[in-house]
Amino acid sequence: EQAVIDLIGRLLPSRVDEFDIKVTPFLLENDCKDKFIIEPLGLRIRIVATSGVAAANGLRYYLKEYCKCHVSWSGNQLSVPVPLPQPNMLIMVVIQDKLRYYQNVCTQSYSFVWWDWKRWEREIDYMAMLGINTALMFTAQEYFWKKVYLNFNLTENEINDFFTGPAFLAWNRMGNLQKWAGPPSDFWHENQLSLAKKIVKRMRSFGMLTVFPAFAAHVPRNITRVYPNASITYLSSWVGFNCTYSCTAFLEPDDPLFGRIGSAFVKEYIKEFGTDHIYNTDLFNEMTPKTSDPSYLRKCGKAVFRSLIEADPYAIWMMQGWLFVNDPAFWLRPQAEALLTSSELNPQYTRFNGYFGQPFIWNMLHNFGGVLGLYGTFDAINENLFEARRKFNSSMIGVGLTPEGIEQNDIMYHFMMETIWHKNPIDVDQWILKYIGQRHGTDDERIRLAYLLLRQQVYDAKPPVNDHERYILPRRPSLNLRNKMWFNTRDVIAAWSLMVNASYNPLLYNSTTFRYDLIDIGREVFQLMHMSVYFEIVDSFRNENISALSTKAKLLMEILKDANVLMSTNENFLLGKWIKAAKQLASNEKESELFEFNAKNQITLWGPKGEIVDYATKQWAGIFSDYYYPRWKLFVETLIDCLLDEKTFNERQFHRTVLKKVELPFCEKQKIFPSFAIGDEIKVSRMMYAKYFDKSLF
Repeated sequence: EQAVIDLIGRLLPSRVDEFDIKVTPFLLENDCKDKFIIEPLGLRIRIVATSGVAAANGLRYYLKEYCKCHVSWSGNQLSVPVPLPQPNMLIMVVIQDKLRYYQNVCTQSYSFVWWDWKRWEREIDYMAMLGINTALMFTAQEYFWKKVYLNFNLTENEINDFFTGPAFLAWNRMGNLQKWAGPPSDFWHENQLSLAKKIVKRMRSFGMLTVFPAFAAHVPRNITRVYPNASITYLSSWVGFNCTYSCTAFLEPDDPLFGRIGSAFVKEYIKEFGTDHIYNTDLFNEMTPKTSDPSYLRKCGKAVFRSLIEADPYAIWMMQGWLFVNDPAFWLRPQAEALLTSSELNPQYTRFNGYFGQPFIWNMLHNFGGVLGLYGTFDAINENLFEARRKFNSSMIGVGLTPEGIEQNDIMYHFMMETIWHKNPIDVDQWILKYIGQRHGTDDERIRLAYLLLRQQVYDAKPPVNDHERYILPRRPSLNLRNKMWFNTRDVIAAWSLMVNASYNPLLYNSTTFRYDLIDIGREVFQLMHMSVYFEIVDSFRNENISALSTKAKLLMEILKDANVLMSTNENFLLGKWIKAAKQLASNEKESELFEFNAKNQITLWGPKGEIVDYATKQWAGIFSDYYYPRWKLFVETLIDCLLDEKTFNERQFHRTVLKKVELPFCEKQKIFPSFAIGDEIKVSRMMYAKYFDKSLF
């Protein structure tokens, strides 16, 4: 109860006394489903719920449905009426899913990596309000790994040689990478432990289940110095990384060390935090096992589970199902069944007959790499989730959010968590219209029309379309980039036009959520303009029309410059904030430089030579000016030179040149970028609209 009262104090400090919160497990029935009751109490509101999370979820329900308010990553709209609106009758809502899960193992690096406690506190409040009751708690695990490996007689240098830098730890933990851009200092590890203690305490105060990491069989190479007879297999390289940074050592499941190391790690966690008995590990994330023999895969699964129950007899193994999506040719029915039937809990959407009876959680993945772009699948979620509930009622135990990166497309995450209150599919259009009124505090017809256009276009993606690698602007320039749009670009531009016109509504002037949406939709339009001009540049080059090429090249560079100006107006679109947060966690100048490199490399080259170049790209001010602009400038200048000198365009040579002249220097040079907004979102949006709306590309 106190956790929810404290949440209200942070969210609505002047109104906290107007709410009465009561948590009682006696409301639980045989189905063990959380529920909350909202009822008037004089001029106050009473929320009675089965758990702290359910009470916080009830608070959100009340603020949303009765106060037309909104809480999200990109901002809050909390114009709560005085006095509090009173329901006409007692409201009881049953939360349909026992578990409401949150996070992807990659979110730890793409989004959370530089967070301090202030940011985590806000996120945990938001999680509780969304109804999340089960979440990963991966912060600080290197502190425990270091402790374990020192006890197994590895040296500090051998352990540090294994750890990557902070921005890449997610893939170090899964065995994809080692050493790259690392290691973090002991100061980092201690700081992360202090942060983890606060996270665990706050999550549990709401009644959330914390999911701890477990041993995934990947060990430092030098373990063979201490244990020369250890049964080790060296994995193949991962997505082009050389064996200095990949080809990690995999401890085979029949080696007694497997159980000893795995249980020692879990015991350290339990000693520090206690346990909620759920542990996550993925043995084969984007890596192919040495054999497809089901007996070997079953042995791997049993080894993991054995290492868990040696430390915790009540252990539940939770794993992500991404490996089945990533390599469906390997993970056929016998292989999947062999691995899954050796484990306990497997959250991800089902491909294998309800995961052969194993409990699973239906998740919305939605985002890869934390890339920015308007994208969603309203209809697919609305149909598939409710169908899965009906079809796999006995084994589907929850729903969840598993994006690789967060803080984008708020609307999709709100819709996904809306489903926990419903037994049947939702009227999406009506839900969106209500959402707009809640998010912006007014039912401006122009915003309503803008969002209905977006709902019919960018938010109506059909499988296998996803939001990744469809954007041309942030990708390394080439003559062969393809248009992967599934929507009518003119409708997106029309939505921006409506939003700019809505900015004249005085009720929206001080709205942080409206200003965010105005910039985000404008950002989408700028990349669509860039794409249109790019294709004209390619045509001009292939037609050897140097005059047209030069004209379009100037326009392309102008679009990139203006995109940087537009993004600079909102704090959510600043490279400087990302880098500043990274450097603030460093112990000294040297580590500050290392963390700045980590922060820049992850969102650009993603590796020493661009092994996963642009996978986690961001459309932020600072990246436009210092990375995209010089990259595209070099590209168009090279094309013009080719026509002048009557040469063919050598793409491989261009990639080597852009790596040397733009991409590596961007990652390696220290530079301070603005970490605060410059300019006014509304004024700059109007200026850009006036400048570009009459151009032929519209």
